Amino acid sequence: MTLVLAITCKGGIVIASDGQATRVVDKKAIKSKGAKIFPFGDNKLWAGAGEKQEISKFSDFLATIPSEIQNRPLTDLLLKEYLTKFADERKKDAEELRKKKRGQEIQCTEYLVVGYQEYPMIWMLNSQCGHSFSGRDDYVWWKSYMCSIGSGQTVPEALFCKLKDKGREYTLPQGSLIAYRLAVEGVNADPYCGEPLDMWVVTDNSPPVQKTDVELIQLDKLDETWRDLEHHLFKTMLLCVNEP
Repeated sequence: MTLVLAITCKGGIVIASDGQATRVVDKKAIKSKGAKIFPFGDNKLWAGAGEKQEISKFSDFLATIPSEIQNRPLTDLLLKEYLTKFADERKKDAEELRKKKRGQEIQCTEYLVVGYQEYPMIWMLNSQCGHSFSGRDDYVWWKSYMCSIGSGQTVPEALFCKLKDKGREYTLPQGSLIAYRLAVEGVNADPYCGEPLDMWVVTDNSPPVQKTDVELIQLDKLDETWRDLEHHLFKTMLLCVNEP
């Protein structure tokens, strides 16, 4: 199971994931470490959540896109045509599978592609209901400038609602702290997600940069301070409630 989340900020995008791969063997969950965020071209990243076989199909598909097209912005019409083709094929496959199962629920596989060329942009594919673009007003997306995929997304999605339309107000260091906090919350709420956390930053026309262990430790300390402040505020509010 997986948690991947992305936040657009001033000057870039932060994308984070859990680092636990879970597979079931003889009805037993086997856990191991596994990367979930991968490069796409020279300046973009992608991640998937769901069926391993479906994620492998997406990886193989991306490899068939000519490198010159891979490095174009996500707004490029030809690159969008490639991604849309894959999205439409996956949607058809899901519809066929749904017919075979006679309307029974099928497992959803989701994908994210993030890039920052001219402005930040997130492309999301849901294998059951097509694709969406976000990042500009002409690409309307109900999740605004933050999104998450995978089984661990419940808590981040709830917090995203509170932060709706605020993404572009954050700097990259601020967005990194928020992404770290949301990733920790998501992992703690889902037994199928786990550490180590993985985090990357994508900036304008530059290769993506992975956060080092030292940087993640620094974020963890800031997160601890954040939690302490929240706890202090909560206790203060309770005292105010008790007063006549």
